[in-house]
Amino acid sequence: MSLFFYLWGNGEYIFVFMISIICNYVLGKTIPSVQKGKILLALGIGINIGILFYFKYAYFFYRQLNAFLPSHFQLKIPIESNMFLPIGISFYTFMSISYLFDIYRKKMKQVALIHFVTYLTFFPHLVAGPIVRYDEIGKEIHKRKINWDMYFEGFVRFSFGLGKKVIIANNLAFVVDKIFSLPPSELSFLLAWIGAFSYAFQIYFDFSGYTDIAIGLAQFFGFHFPENFNMPYLSISIGAFWRRWHMSLSRWLKDYIYIPLGGSRKGIVRTIINTFIVFFLCGLWHGAAWTFILWGIYHGTLLVIERTVKNTFHFVPKSKLWVIPTFLLIVIGWVLFRAPTISYALRYIKTLFDFHEIGYISRFYKLTYYLPNNVIFSGLCALVLSFIQLPRSKNIFVLGTFALIVLVYSLSIVANTSFSPFIYFQF
Repeated sequence: MSLFFYLWGNGEYIFVFMISIICNYVLGKTIPSVQKGKILLALGIGINIGILFYFKYAYFFYRQLNAFLPSHFQLKIPIESNMFLPIGISFYTFMSISYLFDIYRKKMKQVALIHFVTYLTFFPHLVAGPIVRYDEIGKEIHKRKINWDMYFEGFVRFSFGLGKKVIIANNLAFVVDKIFSLPPSELSFLLAWIGAFSYAFQIYFDFSGYTDIAIGLAQFFGFHFPENFNMPYLSISIGAFWRRWHMSLSRWLKDYIYIPLGGSRKGIVRTIINTFIVFFLCGLWHGAAWTFILWGIYHGTLLVIERTVKNTFHFVPKSKLWVIPTFLLIVIGWVLFRAPTISYALRYIKTLFDFHEIGYISRFYKLTYYLPNNVIFSGLCALVLSFIQLPRSKNIFVLGTFALIVLVYSLSIVANTSFSPFIYFQF
């Protein structure tokens, strides 16, 4: 059924997915039975990264290389500029690599083909995560118990996840798209901050909404996925943010790149280099664009500064007041992530600190054009849910009724609006 789901949504590229499945299964079965398993592990990583590179990065690097070469040395390679990205390739590639790594490290044994295919193709997390490791759901693939409590939890989680997406994220997308489509000369201090804050909340509720949907759907089938978000905007440091934001990706980068590179065990210089390598790759993983790479380097730089301050002055932020500057730094980073080009991002960030004509909006529109009532309502919901830990009702009837209301309202919005895909589908 998961393969049918993939065939329906991305049928022309199912052969890529099947090649990945076969190669990783065969290599996973072979690695433990040979002396030089490291060679097969390197081969497996190479195949996975090679497939991902071809579809996601080949044209980008081809274009960058030709930009530096003289005209008479220009490469002529038949690479399509508008190559369609197979759905979920970034996620199932990382899952496959973690599977091979864990077999090589003897953290797990080779599993039956049907179990491996179930793990890799399981549709709730296939297209946009979370990045699930086999050992996190392996026992449940073999045997799981499904009861009414799991159905109820799955229903509540699914309903609230859909609400995050269509009630909050989609409404905020309205103002984000309008502001980020303005030429830099039309931006103002106030508009720039409205757009930056709106995108910070949009991407959070869009992606965490999908994660909730995936976790809820998985519970219908008896699986418990790992959490992927833990109120990240309440972080008091950038390091804490990455322990709360897209947690499955953060753990993957730490366990399969940062630690194998030496982590923080080989001196301060090596630690800094390893941090930049990890966050360069983190940015590149999100997309073949310099804006994503710069966003990754930006976060890597902030983490290096935090570590330097900690080691030099023995200072570790503890007060909740540090939430404010941390959140502002994160918001500035999201401008790099959302902007179409680096030059646009830099001019946008410059406007964030241009205090002249603070009340100026636009020569054509009033503030209400960018902030209609539904956007204001979504923004208030985003603020509350991002910064206030709301207690969960222990009354099943109350919780279930509220979840049902959110679900019905969300479905009514879906039925009356145009298609709005999840942001992370493009990654």
